Amino acid sequence: MTIDFRKGVDSSLDGVTELVFGAAWDRKTAKQSGFARKLALKTGGKINLGGGQKDIDLDLALILYRDGEPKRIVIGHNIDPVHGAAVHSGDNQTGEGDGDDETITLNLTSLPAWVTEWAVAVFAYKLGTNFDQAQNVSLNVYDASNRGSAVLLDELMPTLGAGATASIIASGKINRDAAGNPIDGWTTTLVDKAGRLGSQGDDTAVLAFAKQNAGI
Repeated sequence: MTIDFRKGVDSSLDGVTELVFGAAWDRKTAKQSGFARKLALKTGGKINLGGGQKDIDLDLALILYRDGEPKRIVIGHNIDPVHGAAVHSGDNQTGEGDGDDETITLNLTSLPAWVTEWAVAVFAYKLGTNFDQAQNVSLNVYDASNRGSAVLLDELMPTLGAGATASIIASGKINRDAAGNPIDGWTTTLVDKAGRLGSQGDDTAVLAFAKQNAGI
């Protein structure tokens, strides 16, 4: 199936029971000054004043909401908070290699009845990091229903503001009755909103950013 991912437009996820979100990024190569290049050449590389690749640890995350209030975070240091319904692949701290660096598998049919919304995001979670230190940041979304792997969203390059440390990329929602039973099906929409965490390395700040910027 095809999902029309457009900003602010709800698209049906009818027939989709499991989604996989995949984030990828590369380390940005730092520039050398002219003096540093000359010194490296003169010493045969024995003295090197920068110009290599800097490690950058971005973090793919899924935030789970109850009636608009963010309650749980699925992230590299908290990989399975809802007992298998949403599972993180683990923290990739370098961005090395081809393909997705981190993934989250979301089983829409296994989510607890209190979950009414979700948002998928990328954060520069560690203190002192930001998106300026990475390049080629992208998100893939796959339909993993019935053990499939159809690409629903291919290498979306999210908007990342200068110095930003957080980006809400997409969200989903469902209406439930008082007992938690679905009234209708899941829908999803593109959010693509970047900003800065109030404080890095703090799950509370992640929840606050998700509340203010996911449009839920």
